[in-house]
Amino acid sequence: MTARETGADRLGRDVRRHAAPAVLAGIGTAALLRRMRAELLTRGRLRPVTVAWMYTTYGTHAGMTAWALLRRSGELRPPRPARWCGRALVLGGTVLLTAGLSRFTGAGQLSGTDIGPQVTGGVYRYSRNPQYTGYVLLIAGLALTRRSTTAGVLTAAIATAYRWWVPIEETRLESEFGADYRAYRDRTPRWLGLPRRSGEGSGSASRKVRAGRRVR
Repeated sequence: MTARETGADRLGRDVRRHAAPAVLAGIGTAALLRRMRAELLTRGRLRPVTVAWMYTTYGTHAGMTAWALLRRSGELRPPRPARWCGRALVLGGTVLLTAGLSRFTGAGQLSGTDIGPQVTGGVYRYSRNPQYTGYVLLIAGLALTRRSTTAGVLTAAIATAYRWWVPIEETRLESEFGADYRAYRDRTPRWLGLPRRSGEGSGSASRKVRAGRRVR
């Protein structure tokens, strides 16, 4: 970077340099999500090759995020309170992610090849998806702390993928566990929050299932 090159100049240069790889990554991720949807809703589980593709995509995203975070910071100029907020998000996201993963009993449940028993206790009382929520909070906090626009964009990308994917998982879980899952879904926030009273909103919730996909 030259002495006169500003953070905005460097960001624009990086955007131009990585535009094509980003578009290709987006196309590949969209294809993976469509394949995962088809397999989960028709077979009830993911094929091993799809699981391998999924973990490869995860690894690629994690590597790109780590690269963005380890670069020289300074693309963003948030106020100091925002950086402290970032540290709080890192801590909270790590706790939430770890607590969510600890409730699984095997690699099959982590990968989607095995549904396993319905889990509703512990951190799952406050979030139906603590592992997704925790991971997004974690990398969002790191992006703020390191002042990395690139990491922030990568955080938004995986949050969007989760937002698209989670209703598909919910459709599969509803078909597997029926009324028990519907009751759990109606009282527990999708992302994070306090449990709702039993039955609150249950009538309207059932009407939001349409075209094989729950909308919330």
